[in-house]
Amino acid sequence: MIHPDDRHLVFDPVEKALDQGRQYRMEYRIFMASGQEKWVWEQGSIIDFEDDPQKLEGLIIYVAARRQREINMKSLVEVGDVIRLYLPRLELGNKILEKISNIYNLKGVAIGFFPNQSGTMSMQFACGLWKRLNKQEVLADKNVYQQVSQNREATIIDSAINPVLLVEALNADNIQYQAYIPLKIKKNSSGILILARDKKFPDQYKQVFVALGDMVASALEKQDLVQRLEKQLESISSLHKIDQAIAGNFDIKVFNQIILKEACKRLDVDAAIILHINLLTNTLDVQGSMGLLNLSLSQIKVPVTTSIAGKALMERGVFQVADLSTQPSGLIKKNGWKMGSKHILLIH
Repeated sequence: MIHPDDRHLVFDPVEKALDQGRQYRMEYRIFMASGQEKWVWEQGSIIDFEDDPQKLEGLIIYVAARRQREINMKSLVEVGDVIRLYLPRLELGNKILEKISNIYNLKGVAIGFFPNQSGTMSMQFACGLWKRLNKQEVLADKNVYQQVSQNREATIIDSAINPVLLVEALNADNIQYQAYIPLKIKKNSSGILILARDKKFPDQYKQVFVALGDMVASALEKQDLVQRLEKQLESISSLHKIDQAIAGNFDIKVFNQIILKEACKRLDVDAAIILHINLLTNTLDVQGSMGLLNLSLSQIKVPVTTSIAGKALMERGVFQVADLSTQPSGLIKKNGWKMGSKHILLIH
């Protein structure tokens, strides 16, 4: 049976050939009795017989292997074109997945990473039916991940036969076939490229999937390096501004504001406070603030011995409060900070 999407590619040329009395050539997809899809090439011509209607004579041959090679080559070329655009990491990842999805007619495609080999996978990129999981943490089968990551080639899973999948949340849409491609960065498996569709993946796709995985891993690694370099340059710029403030300004309030501004920018925080120890009262006094919702908070004296801020000072460490609403201390009460602020980080 001719594939429904290709019927116009068959019927229209044949009708024109009948009208014009010429040969025709075409490629299209058919469904076998087993339901398997195959590509065929057909050539035919019109034969006229006296006192008989026109008849078609031609040849049909399978060209699945060649079509698969063409698809694989197309995927490598087009994904390479995306990588060469030097896009920001998020946009790069999404465009790569969209390109792969379109070429292989995927229902879902995602890139996930295991942070610290834990039992959860960080879905850094996802599109198609899995778009809802983008930037989400999902439960994953660590054993399946280890098996997949140690396999140098792509692993193809038929969920109808093997219901044990890497990420159960990805099977909510009942997509039968999934392909897991390990992403190798610096010889370590750091993530998985996951493809899914209703049709079986041909074995010929496995090798090109590995090549795609290598290309994606290399592209993401380069983007990570670029981001690290940009952060280092931003840090150097911030330190340079602070050095300039130290050398050229003797007003401590102006100096503190420069430090606060650079801290909020570099740490991407809503608000910041500088505390200075008052040895006479044994308290931490606010010397400068930025981003506070309640300005009276800047007048608070924080006890050294009973506060988390004091603990950070005494232990010369970094402490994090996960939820401001659970802390009674005036310094970190929730209604003192910007709207939506929830976490606090105290740094000596």
